[in-house]
Formats: sequence, structure tokens, C-alpha cells
Amino acid sequence: MIRKPIKFIVFLLLGMVFAFQPARVQAQNETPGANIPTQTPVPLPQGSITGKIINQNDPAKEVGELEVMLHILDQDQNELGMLHGQSTADGNFTITEVPFQVGLGYTAAVVFEETTYYSPMIWAEEGITEANLEVAVYETTPDLTSVRIEQMHVLFDFAQDGMEVKELFALSNLGERTVRAGQNIPGNSEVKASVLFPLPENADFINFEPQDNTRFIKYDGGFADLASIQPGEMVNMIVAGYLLPYADPQTFSFQTTLPVQSVNFVLPHTSGMTISAEGLGEPEKVEGQDGQIYDLYPLEAIPAGTSLVLTFTGEPNIPTNGTVVPAETSSTPNKLPITVGLGILGIALTAGGVYGWVRSTKRSADSVDEEEEAGESSEEEDSPGFDALLAQIARLDEQYEQGGLDEKEYRSRRESLMAQAKTALTENPES
Repeated sequence: MIRKPIKFIVFLLLGMVFAFQPARVQAQNETPGANIPTQTPVPLPQGSITGKIINQNDPAKEVGELEVMLHILDQDQNELGMLHGQSTADGNFTITEVPFQVGLGYTAAVVFEETTYYSPMIWAEEGITEANLEVAVYETTPDLTSVRIEQMHVLFDFAQDGMEVKELFALSNLGERTVRAGQNIPGNSEVKASVLFPLPENADFINFEPQDNTRFIKYDGGFADLASIQPGEMVNMIVAGYLLPYADPQTFSFQTTLPVQSVNFVLPHTSGMTISAEGLGEPEKVEGQDGQIYDLYPLEAIPAGTSLVLTFTGEPNIPTNGTVVPAETSSTPNKLPITVGLGILGIALTAGGVYGWVRSTKRSADSVDEEEEAGESSEEEDSPGFDALLAQIARLDEQYEQGGLDEKEYRSRRESLMAQAKTALTENPES
């Protein structure tokens, strides 16, 4: 088999020198200090990474010759570069000329049946220049039976021009195959979606996160998501935002096309509004990462095909003349600054959004103290890498929006960071 030439692309060269040639300079007259010897950068040790792509539905079945992309990251999980190789038909691959240094991490990515899969992250060890990776891939199915919304959060806020709504979805696939391209999109015969979501008929200024012009398709009464849904819990996370005109009475129609394990309807505590609906109880008082207080109305175990009308009562506190209604801050000692998930998704909501999966503040101070003491050391270890992931995704999105990256490079790097973020969420769900 003829292998493709391995190509190393450096995205961010931060203090690392692989092989630089010193620049030539013209001869000069001697001056004090001019004969101080120049230090020559030492190239990093190089080695190889072998691996195997395994079809989880039939491990003995050949996956075919696939391109392998080896992402190289630093200890803060900033991407430094990528090496390219190719697998044999049975899934084995070898990538050579891999730089090895303590603090570098590696993950391999492949595209199988139009879906990108990643290996678990591994880290370089002192004196070792060989490593092995396994990339699990799955066959596809159009059947949505195994897919559900694990968590959903609907955030409401009130502006001069209408009620702002942000719907956050975290999807799980409990099956053994990746779900994709099984749903017909109303008014569109060119492509099929993995899943369809309803939207209010009068929704305006509809926008999505992640910002991917090729992933989401709007249609009358909803939108389609073309992204594959791989097996696992909370594997796909998205946000749909839009504006609804004010009405009397002010209502919101909540509809489901998939089973929903839990949904939270969230209002700023200072909004001046309350929500009522069939099966909806009194709100919980919760605190966001920024210390602001929100009213959370939880609902669980909602079947697919449910239609629920939420009614808002009260007088909304709407900012006027550029002023902002002050948010109430917590007076309880049970400070629980928890990110609402937008960060781990690589999603940065703009003004008016809530920056945290909110957590109930009803837990006692004693239980919080016990948890903090027991988990203090582990949180200190996990936080830097976790925070670095969030910051890196946000910086990447900003760079792309400003035209600093082409779409192919942006997608590849973002998918890699998202996969790491999902792994971090699975390993540490309380983050």
C-alpha cells in the first residue's frame, strides 16, 4: 500500500522548536559581548504512534483505508499541530516523526461513514517515544428510537422588543449505532436531518450555537440538526435562541419530538414574572456562576409528542433608555458557582444569556462544606485543564468569526476540543 506523505502543520508554536535553521547575518566589527556563543535549539525527541480503528458493531469487519489525523496538544489542551497518516483496510495505522515531550497530549481522529470519531487522549511520558491509540467507530442508522434529550434548559428574559428565549439541548444516544440522516426536512428534499426540533411559529431572529452554517436548517415551525449522534450520554449539545413578540396573555408553547428526561424553565429572579403550567410546581431559587439568582421550574420524564402551554404572569422588568434592571445576588452562604454547561459545550451566549447550568441552593451549608473538603484537592487538579478547554474553544470561535481561520481547519480543531470537553464532562459531571 502506498502511504500518503505525513504532513505536519503547526497551528500554535508556543515556545517549542522542532527544527529551526539559524538565520545568516553579515560580518560586523567586534564589539564588547559580540563573541558570546549562541545557544542552538535542541529538537524534541521523535517517535511513533501506532493504533487501530475498531468497528464497535463488528470488530472483525474491515473499516477500509481511512485518513488518520493525530492532534497534538499542550498541557492546557491548546492545539499545537496535527500529523496526517492513513490506516490499512483492517484499521491499523502508524504515524512517525511524532514529537515527544512531557506535557504533550495526543488524540487521533478519523471520519467513518461521514462521522468524525476521536480516540481517548493520552499524554507523553518521560523517556518514552512510542504510544498506542484505539479509535472506536460505529456503523450508522437513521432510527431515532434510542435518542432522547437528557437535559433541557429553557431560559427566558425580557427586552424592549420582546421575550428572549434560549433553548439548551443535551442529547443522549442509548443505542449501539450512530444516528444520522433519517428525518425528512419540511420543504427541503436535498438533505436529511438526524433530528428535528420544533420552534414557535412566531419565533424571530433565530440563531444557533455552535455557529455552523452547514449544520442547522430552519423551516416553518422548527429547525433541523444534521449532526450525527454518536452512542453515549450527552454526546450532542446545542442552543437555539430566538425572540418572541409580547402578547396578552404572554404564553410559551413547549413541544417535544423526543423523550425528555428533565427540563428546567428558568427566569431571572428580578424579571417580575412567574410561570404556571399543568404539572409545574413552585420554582426553586438557584444561583448562577455570576452570583445572580434565578427562578427554576423543573419538570421530569416528558414523553415525545408532549405539548405544554406555559403562562407568564406579572409585570416584566424591562430595561429602558439603555439601563439594566439590577440582578438579585445571593445572600445565602451556600455559594455554588457552577457553569450551566454552555462553557463545556464551547458555547458562549451573548448579552442576555445565563452563564451557568444552575444548581439548587437548597442544600445545607454542612453538606456543601463536607463536599468542598472532600473534593478540594481533586477540583484543584481538574480545574486548570477544564477551564483551559472552555477558554480555548471560545478563543477558537472568536478567531474563526473574525476570519482568522478557514472553515476546514476551524471545524477540525473545534471537533477535537469538543470531544475532549465531552470526555471531561463524562469523567467529572459535577464540573
